[in-house]
Amino acid sequence: MRRKLALAAALAASLFATTGVRAEDPKTTSDIRCVVVAYALTHNEDPDLQKLGAVSLFYFWGRLDGRGATADLGPRLTDEATKMTPDDLKA
Repeated sequence: MRRKLALAAALAASLFATTGVRAEDPKTTSDIRCVVVAYALTHNEDPDLQKLGAVSLFYFWGRLDGRGATADLGPRLTDEATKMTPDDLKA
């Protein structure tokens, strides 16, 4: 009986375990892309655009943090940044 219970518990745990592969929420992807754009604005020569970029960066980071979507954010930011074209940044 204990062995069956342990096997059932192991099976249940494996079903609910996070594997690192998950469906990406479209809102999260959009906010990550906005963080990339905001970061790019912080490196603009225009001081007003730099300020806008900094405020936007905090805003969109807060949205991600509020949804609990900041785990493994570094690689996700890098991935989205490499996918974005200059036209994406302008849009």
